[in-house]
Amino acid sequence: MAQDMEEIKIDGISAEIRENAIIINSDVPLKALSSAVLNGGFIKSQNILNYQVPLDYSHEDPKMDLKRVSEALGLKTPVIGLMTGVNIKNVSIKNEMSNSISTCAIITAGLSNPAAAGDYIPIKDFGTINIILLIDADLTDSALVDAIKTITEAKTIVLHDLDIRSPYSKHFATGTTSDAVVVACTGQGGTYEYAGTATKVGYLIARVVIKALKIALEKQEGIV
Repeated sequence: MAQDMEEIKIDGISAEIRENAIIINSDVPLKALSSAVLNGGFIKSQNILNYQVPLDYSHEDPKMDLKRVSEALGLKTPVIGLMTGVNIKNVSIKNEMSNSISTCAIITAGLSNPAAAGDYIPIKDFGTINIILLIDADLTDSALVDAIKTITEAKTIVLHDLDIRSPYSKHFATGTTSDAVVVACTGQGGTYEYAGTATKVGYLIARVVIKALKIALEKQEGIV
C-alpha cells in the first residue's frame, strides 16, 4: 500500500494498487449500488476496480475496455468498474467506526472540470471524483440509495469549504462532469433501512467521505 494510505478496517476486504488500477477485493460478494461504467446499478460483486486512463481518453466502448482490464487482472466477475484520469497513487483511504458499524471510503479526486448542477456543460473530461464507500452492515436497497444521497451531500460540503467554483456559472461546484460513486455493504450485522444524515450510518458515511475527499484533493491538486 502507498505511504499514508490506511488499510481497510473491514474483515475480509482489502485494497491494492496494481497496473494503473486500484482493486478492492472482498472474500464474499458485496451488495452494491453504483453509477459505475461497468456493471452499474444494483449488483453483488467481490471486486471493485478504479482504473486510470489518460486525461484525453476517448473510446466508443469504455465498458469493453474495463472488461479487458478486469480479465487481464484476473478479477472475479461481475466486476464493478470505474475510470479516472487521476493518478491512482493519490488515492485516499480512510475509516470511520462505531461500536456496531464500520465504514471505509476509497477516493480518487481531480478537479480538471468542476461544475455546478444545472450548468450547461459543453465538454466532458476525466477529471473525476470517484468515491467508493464500503459499509460493514446490512443496508436495504432504499438505504443504499439514501447512502448515495449522503455521500453526494458530503462531497458538496468539501467543495464548498475549499471554494471550488464552476467555470461555467461561477456557482460553488457540486462535483465534476464525470464523477462516479459506489456504495457497497457486507450484509453482515444489523439491518438498516435508512442512511440519511440523521442516522448513525449516515453520520459515519459523511464523516469518512469528508475526511478522505479532502486528503485526495490535497494529494492530487495541492488544495488545502
